[in-house]
Formats: sequence, C-alpha cells, structure tokens
Amino acid sequence: MQAWIGPAIIATVFASVFGFLRDRHFDGKRRQERVKDIQIALLAEIRAYVAVLKRDRLDEFEQGMVGRMLADNRFVPFIPREKNDTVFQAILADIHILPESSIDPVVVYYSQIVAIAEMAHDMRTKVFAGLEMQRRIDVYRNFIAMKQEAVVLGLEAELMLDLHIGSGSQGVDRFLRIRTEKELNETREQVESWLNSRVSGLSDH
Repeated sequence: MQAWIGPAIIATVFASVFGFLRDRHFDGKRRQERVKDIQIALLAEIRAYVAVLKRDRLDEFEQGMVGRMLADNRFVPFIPREKNDTVFQAILADIHILPESSIDPVVVYYSQIVAIAEMAHDMRTKVFAGLEMQRRIDVYRNFIAMKQEAVVLGLEAELMLDLHIGSGSQGVDRFLRIRTEKELNETREQVESWLNSRVSGLSDH
C-alpha cells in the first residue's frame, strides 16, 4: 500500500498546481475581457458626445446666442441639463483595472464633463438669469469654451482607448514613443529657428 502513497501524493500535488494555473489563466482572460468591455463602453460614450459637440458648431452657436443677448438685455439662453458620464459613473469602481495610459486621458476628459454639468446647473438658476447682460455673456462664453476643450480632451481619450482596443499596450507604447520623438523634434526645430533669428539679428548690427 505504501508503494501507492508517493504516486498518489504526486498526482494530488500535480492536480492542485494544474488547477491553480488553469484558474489563474481564466482569471487573467476574464480580466482582459473586462478591460476591453470597459474600454469599448467608454469609447462609445465619449465618441457620441464629442460628435454632438462637433455637430453643434460651437463657435457659430456662441456667436448667435451672444448676438441675441446683445440685442435684448433681458434674453437668457436656455441651458439644457448635461449628463454625459453615465457609463463612466457605472464603471468607476473598476476604473483602476484600465492601463495607465488610458486612465489618465479618460479621467481628465470626464473631469471636464463633470465641470460642464455643474456649470450648466448653475446657469439654469435664477442667479444666472439675474446677472447683468455683460456678465451673462462672459459666463456663457466660458461655458462654450469648456465644451470646446472637452472636444480636444475627448479626442485624446478616444485615441488612447482605440489604440488599446486595437493594438494593446505595446501598440500604445509605440505610438507614444513616436509622438514624443516628433514633439521633441518640433521643439528642437523651433529653438533652432529662434536661435538662428537671434544670431541673424545680432549680425545685422
């Protein structure tokens, strides 16, 4: 009977190790699937709102509203409620599982979205309606500027999420390295151009 103890123990240990590795593999796979699902959902929400902001032609819209306020100092623009972070709020508890290079632009974008929503809420109150005309115009212009910045931040978040979904972390790292090198080269060219202009100016004297 003792002859069977060794093989039995080995078989048990092997089964335990195999089971552990199998579970770990599936846990890792489930995590990757969860990360991808979150990224796809966030990308859809961000892309949808950025598309709306682009469609609204914010510069033209601002000019029209400001023109109406200038023409009638009693006119108060209607500000709809802003709620463009439903998906983000739903997955906030899991945001930490996203890759760092996509967390940063996503959080920065949604911070802007929250600020826009708070500004919209304030502009729907009697306090805003009671401001003198120029002050209302200044607040409204700031509100539109925040939306314009949201477009820029949204496009950056879209880009990072899209890269992660399609190319993974390696694809993102490669893109960021290329972009950094490009920015450094552009900065170097600007500095060289400035130095050359200074040298040229000194030689003229």
